[in-house]
Amino acid sequence: MQDENAARGAFTDEIKSLCLSLNKGPQNVLQNLRALRSIKDGAAILKFDSTEKLCASLAELYQALLDGNAHFNKNIAVLVNGAAEKIEESLLGTLQPSELSSVCLYCEKAAAGEIFDAAAVFDRKKNQSEEAGGNNGDAAPLQAYLKGKSVSVPLLEVNDVLNSYEQILSRSYKINGELMAMKSNAALSQVISDVQFVQNGIDTLRKRLFSIVQNDEYFVQSHLDFHGFFVTANKKKYFISSEYIVDVTYESELEYVAEKNQVFMRRHSVDDEGKTVSERIPVYALSSLFSEQKAVYRGAVDTILIAEYMHQKVGIIVDEMQKFSSPAKKPLPPLFKNFSMVEGFVFDEEYDMIFILSVPETLRRFRAQRAYDLRKFEANTRRPMRRILAVDDSKTTREIVRQILEGSGFLVECAADGIEAIEKLKAGHYDLIVTDDDMPRMNGEILIDNIRLMDGIKNLGVVCLSSKALERADAFVNKADFTRNDLIERVKDLLNE
Repeated sequence: MQDENAARGAFTDEIKSLCLSLNKGPQNVLQNLRALRSIKDGAAILKFDSTEKLCASLAELYQALLDGNAHFNKNIAVLVNGAAEKIEESLLGTLQPSELSSVCLYCEKAAAGEIFDAAAVFDRKKNQSEEAGGNNGDAAPLQAYLKGKSVSVPLLEVNDVLNSYEQILSRSYKINGELMAMKSNAALSQVISDVQFVQNGIDTLRKRLFSIVQNDEYFVQSHLDFHGFFVTANKKKYFISSEYIVDVTYESELEYVAEKNQVFMRRHSVDDEGKTVSERIPVYALSSLFSEQKAVYRGAVDTILIAEYMHQKVGIIVDEMQKFSSPAKKPLPPLFKNFSMVEGFVFDEEYDMIFILSVPETLRRFRAQRAYDLRKFEANTRRPMRRILAVDDSKTTREIVRQILEGSGFLVECAADGIEAIEKLKAGHYDLIVTDDDMPRMNGEILIDNIRLMDGIKNLGVVCLSSKALERADAFVNKADFTRNDLIERVKDLLNE
């Protein structure tokens, strides 16, 4: 599966572009209105509730300017520039609910043509922040008093506190995930904001606790975070330490090279002298190490962790790399002491116990496998790939659709509008189209009309992912409020899967 941060990265780029446009050209009504609507849709999909609300309020203001119900002036320019700063804060999770409500309120006032002083609003917030920061000066006498004093720290009690911290933080992540999956409303958004505030507070307290015992090397080392990747293999979750991982890459099955019943991937790198070095790395599916395997639907592009041990590199194919994380490593219970494949365990965000795979033992078992068994396993865990064309002028939405569909085993290509989509349809074969409606050059409705007139693809299935249904589309998914399962179900229904 594509890295789960790809969609968020594209969304962040769009946010930066939007804020730059709002700061440099707040008077560009049409350009900013289109960008705000696109960002609002992306924020709704990615569950950035504060960002969505801010963009929605600014979009209403720009719509009022477009309709002539409000008139652009210096006061509105100040409001727009201040709101742009708050959009960036909302993306970072540092925007306070009171600030969000205040900015949205003044956007409504501006849209209604009311008179207000935007400069005073943002200046007041700045002054409040400075006043709050000024109270820290009282800490100086206390620091002077403590300088040179020795402090006794009860490490056993600190250890208990840290263990409790890990449990509470993990449970808070689980609660936050459950809340985010529920239908959004104003009260629920406030609860989610409160949970995130608690999480940040817990993490801050942990750092302060470590600073107290920083001189006890054994204690600090035994509680340091363990860096690595949460991955899945045949729908089971594991953790792989980043100690042996030198790279994470993605390869298509078509790019592999087979030799003597072994599959290799090509990899190019630059050595210390600046020369390009080519190497072939053997690749193995992590799922092949476990018994009673069932067929799994891997995507068109394999996710590969390149591990290096004893100067040998091996590519480990995983079904999905969920995320890079730094949990606290726990020793194995005595019951598992003879399991050489496992070197410990960690807790994930749902407080489930996830085993840490021993990379050296994993690579040893790969080498011990018979090549024929590997090829047979690979043949049984593949399915014919279905090609889907995703059409949307928003890069964020395209990345989200790509990530969702490739995660379900489809091969996805993208087009930025209807004209580019027509060109791709003429050049290659696709089993389905997912398209937006509101796009420049050629919208979704005209795109579908053209498809229905083209020989060979006039009956091609079309999923409309937009704010409104299109008459000639075969299925509709509401862009402003849809889940991963909504899109996958419509796609699979049309493909009879």
